[in-house]
Amino acid sequence: MAEGGSLGRWMVGPAGRAGRLVFALGILVVLPACHQVTTYRPESLPPQWSALALPSATEFDLTQLAAQTAPDPRIVPGDVLRVFVEVGPGLDRENQEVALRVRDDGTIVVPLIGPVSVAGMTLGEAEGAIGDAAVSRGIYRSPQVTILREARRQFRVTVIGAVADPGLKEIPAGECHLLAALVQAGGLTEDAAPWVKIQRPRSGGIGERVDLRHPERLRDVRLGDGDTVLVERRSPASVYVMGLVRRPQEIELAPGKSLRLLDAIAAAGGRRLQVADKVRIVRYRPDQREPIVIEASVREAKRSRQGNIVLAAGDVVSVEETPLTFTVETLQSFVRFGFSSAIPFF
Repeated sequence: MAEGGSLGRWMVGPAGRAGRLVFALGILVVLPACHQVTTYRPESLPPQWSALALPSATEFDLTQLAAQTAPDPRIVPGDVLRVFVEVGPGLDRENQEVALRVRDDGTIVVPLIGPVSVAGMTLGEAEGAIGDAAVSRGIYRSPQVTILREARRQFRVTVIGAVADPGLKEIPAGECHLLAALVQAGGLTEDAAPWVKIQRPRSGGIGERVDLRHPERLRDVRLGDGDTVLVERRSPASVYVMGLVRRPQEIELAPGKSLRLLDAIAAAGGRRLQVADKVRIVRYRPDQREPIVIEASVREAKRSRQGNIVLAAGDVVSVEETPLTFTVETLQSFVRFGFSSAIPFF
C-alpha cells in the first residue's frame, strides 16, 4: 500500500468505525471543491500512486537468520579468561594457570608477564600475543600459552512492544545485535509494524529507527548495555466502501496481502443494482498535498486484472449513482409501491 496509509491513520480515534465511515463520506462530499484533484483511469495510473501490499514484519524467519550467524569468537572487555602458561623444558620455572578478567581498556594482566592487550582478538590470537610479550620482555624463552574462555560478558537489553516474549534479555556482548535481541524475545507478533525504535541511554537518550523490511541488515545494528528495543505495533489500515452497495463499511487490510476492487465490493455485500458500473476511488498519499481520483468500472474490472485495481490503505471507494441507476431505482420503487398499493386492506 501507499506507505503509511495516511487517511487510515487520520480516521483512528474514539469515534470508532462508524465515525470513520462518516468522515470518509464527508471526503466524497467536499471533494468537488478541491480544484487540484487529478483524475486517472486504472490503466494510466502513475507508478508513484500505485498501491503496494502492506508490509508484514512476520514474513521473514528471524530464527533461521540467527542460525546462519556464527557466534563472534572475539574477546571483549568483561570476558573472563583462564590463561595457562607452560614453560619450556630449559627453564627452571613452574607452570602457571590463572583466571583473568579483561579490563575496560582491553588488557589482561598476566602474572610475571604484565599487561597484554587482547580485546578484539580470537583466543588463538590472544595466546600468540601473550607468548610474544613474554619473550620480548625476557620473561620466558618459548612459553606455550593456552586460553579458555571461562565466562562471557553479558549485555542487558530490554525488548518491548510487538514481540512474543518481552522483557529484559542478557546477550553476550560480542553478539549483541538487533537480530539476537529479537530472537531472544521470541520473534515478532502478528500486529508488529515493520519498524523498531532503539533507545540508547549512553548516547544521551538519542533514539534510532530501524526498518525490519531489510532483515539481512539486522546483524549490523549493534546494541549496547542498557539499550531498549521497542517493536512498534501496526495501526489497522482500511479501505472504505460506500455508495450503491448493500453494506457500506470499512474493510481492514491484511498485512502482506492485497485487496482488489471487486473483492472490496463483494465484502460490502455487492452492488445494490447490477447496472451500477461506475466506481470512483479517492486516494491519498502522505507525501502529496492533494488526493487523486481513480475512475474505475466494474465491467472493466471483470474483464482485466489491470481494471480490477489493487486498493491502497485509506482508499475511499464509491459505487456511483448515474442517470441509469437513478432511473432503475425509481422504477423499482414505483413497482414496489404500486404492488403494495394494489393489496386490499380489510
